Amino acid sequence: MAQVSVIIPVFNSKATLKACLDSVLAAKSHFGDAEVIVIDHGSTDGSYELLCSNYGHIARIFQRRGGTIAS
Repeated sequence: MAQVSVIIPVFNSKATLKACLDSVLAAKSHFGDAEVIVIDHGSTDGSYELLCSNYGHIARIFQRRGGTIAS
C-alpha cells in the first residue's frame, strides 16, 4: 500500500493535464511509491477521455458530476 496519495481534481483542464500528470508520475518514480488519484468533475473538453486513454493503467481515475469539486 502506498504511503502517499496524490489527489488531483480536474475540470476542463485538457490543455495542462498531461504536463501535470507527467510531472507527478516523474516525482513518483524518483521519490518512491505513491498512489495517484484523479477525479474529473464532469469536464466537457475531453479531459476525462485523455485521462482514461493515457493514464488509466497507472492512476485511479474517477468521474464525478454534481456537487462541488471539493466534494
